[in-house]
Amino acid sequence: MEEMAGEILQNLSLIEETDRLDVRAMGLLYKQISVMGNMAREEAYEVPVSMNGTFVGIRVKLVHKAEGSGSVTASFHTEEYGTVVAGLQLSGDVLNGYVASDNEQGRAKLETEKKFEKALEEHGRQIGDLRYLYSESLDASFFYKRHDNSVTENVATKDLYEIAKLFVTSL
Repeated sequence: MEEMAGEILQNLSLIEETDRLDVRAMGLLYKQISVMGNMAREEAYEVPVSMNGTFVGIRVKLVHKAEGSGSVTASFHTEEYGTVVAGLQLSGDVLNGYVASDNEQGRAKLETEKKFEKALEEHGRQIGDLRYLYSESLDASFFYKRHDNSVTENVATKDLYEIAKLFVTSL
């Protein structure tokens, strides 16, 4: 899709019939498409989701390791939960990881509601070590750059997408 959009933009610039050529707009459009293409290749997405009547952008990143293992990192911010970052690793059907928040009440609410755990169980996933953490200064970008080599199981990309989807839709 990125290549097709680039070709279309290139062809538009060659058409002699146009009265005016907005080079800046075309360049901006091409840059946006390139960024989206790079994010897709890195399996990093910004997913708009409606939470309690408000749209929230949830950042999701899938990380594949050399051994074939994988993890999912997701983050979002709401008034109700604060800034939330989840780092999840799937080993077979067992999920391990953490859900951290910079809002103590939000963290407690996520832990007591157990929406994510219920969604996992409904889809046949077992919960291993899933912890809820509070950090006053939570930097979501740190978690996206972090690489954890402790998981060595082969995990299918489809399973990582399913875990990301369950996290997003359960909230």
